[in-house]
Amino acid sequence: MRAAQTPAALGGAGLALLAVVALAGVSTPVSAAAPKGHNQILSKRWFHGPVADDNCTVCHTIHGAGVAKALKAPIPKLCYQCHENVAAKDVVHEPVGEGRCTDCHEVHTSDVRPLLVKKIPELCLGCHALDEQHKTRGTVCTGCHGVHSSETSRFLDGGQSRNCGQCHKDKREGEWVHAPAREGKCLSCHFTHPDPRFRVQRFREEFPAGPAAAVEKQGPNAYALCDSCHPQALHDDPSHRDTQFRTAKLNLHHRHVRGAKGVSCAVCHDLHSTRAPALMNEWVRLPGKQSKPMQFLRFDAGGSCGPVCHAPATYLRDGKAEFGEEE
Repeated sequence: MRAAQTPAALGGAGLALLAVVALAGVSTPVSAAAPKGHNQILSKRWFHGPVADDNCTVCHTIHGAGVAKALKAPIPKLCYQCHENVAAKDVVHEPVGEGRCTDCHEVHTSDVRPLLVKKIPELCLGCHALDEQHKTRGTVCTGCHGVHSSETSRFLDGGQSRNCGQCHKDKREGEWVHAPAREGKCLSCHFTHPDPRFRVQRFREEFPAGPAAAVEKQGPNAYALCDSCHPQALHDDPSHRDTQFRTAKLNLHHRHVRGAKGVSCAVCHDLHSTRAPALMNEWVRLPGKQSKPMQFLRFDAGGSCGPVCHAPATYLRDGKAEFGEEE
């Protein structure tokens, strides 16, 4: 039986054939005949084009002239002889701007396409902070971000709503949608990655961590996130009139948020979208209690809800509120 030929014996065509096999998903064995110190060039799965073509002189001089490692030109100038200038857009990734292509890419062969030194997101996490929430969901960084340069801030691959909507499209599905969610302004309320400025659920400003969130317990800035768009008087002023949730004399937002038994906005309202008017939740979920339907009804003169936290209650904007006993 004839012995298998080595890539050296097959010549350039043989090495190119091995490259085709490797690109098809089959690992290529290291050639025993490769020059000493060059075995690593053939040791991995995916090949750089010149390596696959057995054409070392695309990048290297033959007798050691040129710059370091006998390269014909320094990196990234050498890379841009074949590859487009990936630093040409307005916002440039730092390694790209500084010509550090090899921070992320191998130059001969790699086990990770496209010739990456590590898989994503491990490669990104070498420089960027760990984002455990997105990482545990299997989110790939490049699903939202470009990697070289971009026309948009944060290298976002499209508008904010497009990026977030790939995974969070349910946040905009409903008959009633909160304005920031509807307009794709997710980052007006949220951070997408770890940041020392937020403490709760990636919010840019303070927001109660739980449902039992009376202002008296949480402090005057408990609703700083909401206050950035809505008037603070909505929960601070008992006689505030610029709201539909009131009686002739009483601001009912204040009644619900203030006091020892005050609750967070999120107990009654969904922060993104709902099928009920005024972003009202369909269900109320309180710790240690069984979930109950809100049963909110809105009519021209006022509205009603319950029984949830209390027996059925009705309010009239030009009249008064009829509250049942708290449950």
